Amino acid sequence: MDVRSVTRLVGYAKRRVIQDFRADPYLWYVFVVAVVMLGFWFWHQVPSFATHDEHTRLLDVMPAIGVLTTGPGFEAFQNGVTQGRMYGATFYLNAIALLPAVVFAIITDQLAVFTPFYRPNATAHIWTVDTDVWLLWHSTPRWVWTSSLLIVRLFSVVFALGCVYLVYRITSQLRDRTAGRLAALVLSFTFGFVVMAHESGEDVPSAFLLLLVIYLALRYVETGDERYFYGGCGVGGFAMAFKLTAGVSVILLATAQFLRARKADSEWLRALIRPRLLVVGALVGISAMIVGYPSVLLSGPEVLLARITRGTTHKATISGGRNASSGWWMLRSYLNGFGVVLFLAVIGSVAAILPQLRTHSEKTDGLVLLVVAIASCLGLLSWWQYIRMHHLLLTIPPLVILVSVALWQLHERTETVARVVVTVVLVSSALYTGYGTLGYADQPRAAATDWLATNAPEDATVELYQIHPQAAAIPHGMNTSHYTHRADGELTRPETTYGEWMQNMPDRCPEYIELTREDLLRLAPPDLNGRANFYADHHREIEYIRSLMTDPNDSYEVAAEFGQRPRFLDRKRSQSPLPELLRVGIVPRTVQYGDEQDLGPEQYTLILKRTGPCR
Repeated sequence: MDVRSVTRLVGYAKRRVIQDFRADPYLWYVFVVAVVMLGFWFWHQVPSFATHDEHTRLLDVMPAIGVLTTGPGFEAFQNGVTQGRMYGATFYLNAIALLPAVVFAIITDQLAVFTPFYRPNATAHIWTVDTDVWLLWHSTPRWVWTSSLLIVRLFSVVFALGCVYLVYRITSQLRDRTAGRLAALVLSFTFGFVVMAHESGEDVPSAFLLLLVIYLALRYVETGDERYFYGGCGVGGFAMAFKLTAGVSVILLATAQFLRARKADSEWLRALIRPRLLVVGALVGISAMIVGYPSVLLSGPEVLLARITRGTTHKATISGGRNASSGWWMLRSYLNGFGVVLFLAVIGSVAAILPQLRTHSEKTDGLVLLVVAIASCLGLLSWWQYIRMHHLLLTIPPLVILVSVALWQLHERTETVARVVVTVVLVSSALYTGYGTLGYADQPRAAATDWLATNAPEDATVELYQIHPQAAAIPHGMNTSHYTHRADGELTRPETTYGEWMQNMPDRCPEYIELTREDLLRLAPPDLNGRANFYADHHREIEYIRSLMTDPNDSYEVAAEFGQRPRFLDRKRSQSPLPELLRVGIVPRTVQYGDEQDLGPEQYTLILKRTGPCR
């Protein structure tokens, strides 16, 4: 596949998009809805971070910029690029997002602000526990974080809009434009998808690329044009550079080759096994994946092997939250991501479409590709112990397409019933996702940050017990006291344990103490969830937090409280009379666990103010 072929495919894509918007005047209105849903308050928490992953992905690029201040040289640059924990093509997105800040720093002679991120003699990654990420966040100018986060979040919004368009295009290809518009609307009203568009990372770009693979595979099955197959291989390889689970692209393209060979007039086995097509396609895919990993380009394939090993071993262990099966986590994530009504529509649509796959026709070829994509992803994830919504994102758009196709088929049989079902699905999904999305404009953590910025004296110090900025509510640049504090690269704490450091708080005597829901889990029953159970043996920490919350205290009093107070503080166990799996499908902003966005309950923040001498 040469450059001219790539250019022709890009030109075809551009013409296809223009043609769709000209031929379908209603498509503009669908995209207005999508822009509103996906772009609403996308700047939330900036200059802090939406998730731990968003924080670390940006930090992974910083050493490569910091090395620029130490002098030129390929070896130094190589060390800077590989010092971050590599997540493939996500490196490029974050590097582009940081580019304006770098250019501004060069023009204003402030490039040295990136120097602390490069540690030439360090073997550990920049964001590991021996690094004071609070100090790095505070000491780096606010404009660096603000500009880079806004740009990289906009990338997620743009890729999400690309997903909306591809869902429209694929569904239109399978049925008609009306079904395509319905699919695009349903995806725009899918809460799990909208949430992922509000954070940066590899999830939304990989979902976009997998949809593009599906479309190219479908076009290859229909036309037999090898350029579509090679294009799918290249896109699939680059999708794997974003997210390894996008490796299901290989299965998709193999399925497309099988479906195309089945159309051969004779000798279908020869049409199936085409060495040149398969070898060239494999080379294109492997080349795209290597290009997508800058660390592989600079350091060799062992970096990619380490990435694969780390990913598979990490996902095989349970991380916080509930000790439940992978099937339970899939069900919970789908219910919260879709909402109850849309989830039921998904189940019904899959049940209606699966029997149709026994029929061999052009209409079912696309359905086969969609089902293979979904089944391959779920089959891969079923081996994991740690599964959350962002892991399932690759399956969301294909499932939405199946819903739209099933509703289109229902419309052909009974128009009245179909109109009722479509109305219920769209209205309920719009209300569910709309309510959840509006929450971005009124988050407890943002309110707590604003309160401190407004009410705390400029030289006040806030003590907190979270390691990462995205897990607490602190104005950028405010003085903080925290366990990982460093001075001149050396840890300043003399204590040997976290609990001992916490109990020595009177020696530090901060003006404010901030407690988050995570901190207060030390007071929760150990069987509440995995995190509460983790803290059960941390007796000094429990004693300290309890003394702040329950004992008569002449030194500190509650100054402000933000968010829903955890019920376990009042010794109330049940959060709702509804079963958890039903509740998460009715209330979108619920406890997420793990490395998802904290969407409400987990943002509870309690601020204590010193009112007397520390003791």
